[in-house]
Amino acid sequence: MRTPASQAHRKFFGAILVAAVIGVFCLQGQAATLSPKLQNQLTTLADDAPVGVVIVSFNTSTGLNESHLNVLRSVGVTGGQTFPTLGMVSQPMTAGQVLRQHI
Repeated sequence: MRTPASQAHRKFFGAILVAAVIGVFCLQGQAATLSPKLQNQLTTLADDAPVGVVIVSFNTSTGLNESHLNVLRSVGVTGGQTFPTLGMVSQPMTAGQVLRQHI
């Protein structure tokens, strides 16, 4: 039997998986962009709560490079699928990892 709280979490995580979270990083290390609604939802979760697959998109015209990957490594993201030409990385993340990228 599912409780209303578990159904709400399931819907939230499902929405994240379907829509994906897209953070945009500038080459100078500016913070990612999250919608205020998503940011508020993430802050209600524990840091280690899984939020599904997150797509991180870097603002680059030269593709993915080592400095981009270092930003992800700094918040504990060490794997994932890379899309070098697009400047993107896709990886299951926790609420804490997403929020630390945003700071």
